Amino acid sequence: MGKTAKIATTAIIALVVNGCRSQMVVKTTSDSSEAPRGTFASAPANQTRTPVSAISPVAASPTDQASAPPPEPTNLVLARDSSSAVTASWTSGEGTTDGFVVAFANLNADAAPADCTGGTDVGQATSFQATGLKAQSQYAFRVCARAGDAISAGVTGTVTTKYAYVLVATGSNDIANDAKVFRIPAGAPVGNIASDVWTVGSTADDRPVRGLLAIPGGFLLSVAHGSTSVDSAPLYKTSALGATRQSSDYLARTGWSDPGYYQDISRTTDGYLMLTSTSGHVEFFDHDGAHVYDLALNTDGFRTVELGDGRIASVSWAGVITTASRTGPGVTGWSTPTVLTTLAGNQAFGLDYCAAKDKIYVASNGGAGRTVSACDASSGVCQEIVSDYGPATFAFAIRIDPNADDCAFYLGITSTSAKTDILHYDGDGGGRVVFADNLRSDDVYNHPYAIDFEIEAP
Repeated sequence: MGKTAKIATTAIIALVVNGCRSQMVVKTTSDSSEAPRGTFASAPANQTRTPVSAISPVAASPTDQASAPPPEPTNLVLARDSSSAVTASWTSGEGTTDGFVVAFANLNADAAPADCTGGTDVGQATSFQATGLKAQSQYAFRVCARAGDAISAGVTGTVTTKYAYVLVATGSNDIANDAKVFRIPAGAPVGNIASDVWTVGSTADDRPVRGLLAIPGGFLLSVAHGSTSVDSAPLYKTSALGATRQSSDYLARTGWSDPGYYQDISRTTDGYLMLTSTSGHVEFFDHDGAHVYDLALNTDGFRTVELGDGRIASVSWAGVITTASRTGPGVTGWSTPTVLTTLAGNQAFGLDYCAAKDKIYVASNGGAGRTVSACDASSGVCQEIVSDYGPATFAFAIRIDPNADDCAFYLGITSTSAKTDILHYDGDGGGRVVFADNLRSDDVYNHPYAIDFEIEAP
């Protein structure tokens, strides 16, 4: 792996996926340390802060009450206003406070603020809106109180801004047809759209694109090989939409024990990449992009996600949802996989998890109809929430909408009339709208295999 690819992988994997809620109450702490979340070298250039150079952390002095640290603010709340703005609000602590200072940083580009030096002095206000932020990016905030020349350690929290664009990867079983990634504006349904399109291209050694994972300023694509004799190239990458596909040995397959080909790419909250294969194996990669472990999780596999308690869950073609838990640090030790539930008679392609309801959402194509089920992540009890998304129609990708609060989700479907649509439902399976209509009609097998949300480059 070249130096550039290695740096990008490190940065990618350091990201943390948040839950579905657009507003969260953050547990406060007076600890002034914050572990860095990324390894990027540059900080965002679009954020203007009012320097507070005269204010620095000062220890309390028994003989100098003016230098005593003021009481910490409490009840920090970070509300996502849009893809470019977040409002921080808090409650003043008990005691004398002259004002507050707010510091924040994009964790895709910089470490979290260790203190409030260089932050914005907001006076006695107990709220502050940060603007000019990057879409679908995680930000760390620190709010400190000041009194005289003393400043508190501050309370901290993190939040992810809303996304501005939806990415949809479509692939074909026929390598003569190009795989394409569509970039669609978020917001109101857009109907039949003319979106930005990135073409993977078709050459003799290409195979269908099945998985997509957004990274800052670009995305990764997992590639399903037609046979185990085809080596290298399970993962392609692009640094920007429309850019030329980079090296096909971005993650080389050499030495992997998994005999299958790859349907999906996802990540854990602590930064490991997961490639899911048709053999039911999950291949793990560390922060440097090195292959570290192969877990036989299911009988076959189409998607793997991490659950709220740290377990991972995989769904098979037969509708079997299997889970496993870590038995130690990293991803080299796992419990024996167990079956959480089985959706009898269903051909399952899509799987995602919503922390707000602790539910696993599954898109299926077999049995009595085309269904979406919401399954309790603890008990495995499932409820069918979408009974039929159309005759002669098959569902592939399902993704929870991170801009919504109720586990709303996107569903990618293809009809036998070669029509590819992206639908949007609320978290209970109602409120169906056609988000994107007829993305592709050039091949009956061009399916919407993956959906993700663009992360704006810092």
